[in-house]
Amino acid sequence: MLGVGRIAVGPGRLCVVIGVVVLAYAGCGERAALEIGGSCELNSECDSPLVCRLGQCGQECRSSRDCPAGLGCVRDNGLGVCFAQSCVLTSDCPDGLTCSNQQCTNVCERDRDCPPGARCVEDQDGTKGCFDMSESSCARNSDCPSPLICARDKRCRDQCQTDRDCRDGRVCDTGASPRVCVEPGSNPDGGVNQGPVQSVSLLRAGGIHVCAGRSASELGCWGSNGSGQLGVEGTGGSATPIAPNLSPLDVTNIAAGTQFTCVQMTSGLFCWGDNNSGQLGRGFASMVDQANPSAVVGLARSDALAAGRAHTCALTDGTLRCWGANNRGQLGNSSASDPQTAPIEVVGLSGTPVDVVARADHTCALIEDGTVQCWGNGEDGQLGIGTKPSQNGPETVVGLSDAVELAAGTRHVCARRQTGQLVCWGNNDNGRLGTGMRPPASDEELTPAPVSNIVDATDISAGARHTCAVTSRGVECWGDNAQSQIGKDPGMAGDSELPSPVTGLGGASGVTTGDAFSCARVSDTVQCWGSLSPGLGGGPRGTPSHMPITVVWPTS
Repeated sequence: MLGVGRIAVGPGRLCVVIGVVVLAYAGCGERAALEIGGSCELNSECDSPLVCRLGQCGQECRSSRDCPAGLGCVRDNGLGVCFAQSCVLTSDCPDGLTCSNQQCTNVCERDRDCPPGARCVEDQDGTKGCFDMSESSCARNSDCPSPLICARDKRCRDQCQTDRDCRDGRVCDTGASPRVCVEPGSNPDGGVNQGPVQSVSLLRAGGIHVCAGRSASELGCWGSNGSGQLGVEGTGGSATPIAPNLSPLDVTNIAAGTQFTCVQMTSGLFCWGDNNSGQLGRGFASMVDQANPSAVVGLARSDALAAGRAHTCALTDGTLRCWGANNRGQLGNSSASDPQTAPIEVVGLSGTPVDVVARADHTCALIEDGTVQCWGNGEDGQLGIGTKPSQNGPETVVGLSDAVELAAGTRHVCARRQTGQLVCWGNNDNGRLGTGMRPPASDEELTPAPVSNIVDATDISAGARHTCAVTSRGVECWGDNAQSQIGKDPGMAGDSELPSPVTGLGGASGVTTGDAFSCARVSDTVQCWGSLSPGLGGGPRGTPSHMPITVVWPTS
């Protein structure tokens, strides 16, 4: 917290102390010496247009209105500089700012009250404040408030032409197209002058298999191949990634179901694996596995994909279509029979869907306004509507209006809010909801309940009985640990109803979860832990590992 106190530096000279930096107040004739630890002494030590104030390079300001959301203008004798200020109460903040989500920020009622690149967000106490969306995760430009755009690393970023267009110490990646502001030394958009680019761009786990794309033209799947879900014939499974029988490869999205896989390519939408309920969208159902990829009937393009136990959904230009099993209403069309072997439209959505998730026998859509609608099997409360009956059409999740990402588990669902906070609902066996409550005290939550101790998540995934998220502390998991899927040695730690970091894992930018394992996207590869059956992550067949194991990609 930024504390403010008084200190006398000489007769008639009154100064204030801000944090660990001592500075002269307007009535003080001498500027006090900067404490050790200041990052600068001269403006020339800061990248233009930043200036040296209070011993740190920062954005120059005259008032807090000049600063991004979450930063306050702290002044000495002249112009000030924008600093982040944490808080507990609004009284901890300078006049004109409020304490929201533990940061001093601008008061707001709606997004237009906030500085560019920020949104008006309500915290758990009902206080509204401006939340800076730069660096937050995104899937498309519409996920970011103007003037931010969704860069290639799926983060909202400022556009720029030179370093002078960037703020808070960031620099302009002039090798990117379009140019965006990045932290010095990083290269999220593939520029030539900032360092190595993130290689693994797509990562999705099914029940007992995983598919990942290291580039649009390099897709690999590994794990069980009992139903042909790896996209090749003649093997029961693979401990290392193998390429499905697709040529040429140009993958833009992946969905992994329980025992099948679908990918979006520029040439069309293709699926393979188990087709018992017509979930491959080929116009027929078959007891014979379909290992060779084939195009989905009547649907060539999608903006988002989701796959459950035996059904698939695709979002295209704001229209959501599903196909496959419909025994619990998971296709969202009350007039449909079971199964549907070709795509049919979901009926009754309120608002424009921007993303879709599915698992087991239920489906949820993220709506453009931040609300969520779910349908299908609701016997564990996984629809989030306050009751447990199944629904064959969309119903709105109770009390959620600022969701930006969804994750569907086998019998539970989680959402990431704009603030980075997480909420989950549905079955809570093994503590998979992360609320800090264990059964029988809390067997299930019929509406969204806050996940304990997570306020800055950037990615989330839900497995069969566990959940993982990427936070500032790394990858954190909770729930069932019988197969080490939350990154703990079962001999030393059982199930957990509270999130805790996975040890031995490098900096992760994404996470995915299967039935009893988890994988994280780390730099140019993937690391997995849990039930490695068969050989997920490169480990021996059937051997669980609580320590992350790096996936070994074949050399070309």
